[in-house]
Amino acid sequence: VAARVVLGAQVCSSPGFHRQEGGPRQTAAIVADGRPVGEIEVCRVAGDCCDDAYFLREEQELLAAVADRIGAFVERERILGALR
Repeated sequence: VAARVVLGAQVCSSPGFHRQEGGPRQTAAIVADGRPVGEIEVCRVAGDCCDDAYFLREEQELLAAVADRIGAFVERERILGALR
């Protein structure tokens, strides 16, 4: 499994991240101030076992929670920047 976080123009990914067309993947939008500002993506990499239920529902919930936390951080930084 490999992951990538896109936030605006910044992209951070784990070593070996490569999205395979049609391969199992999960995504969660990063939202700040009611607008999408990025995305978290987790995908299967070559050599991982292939199963129809590759990702658990709880893993999607965790991914969404992480995206929410990043979005809240972005909102907070924008507010603090505006107050300076």
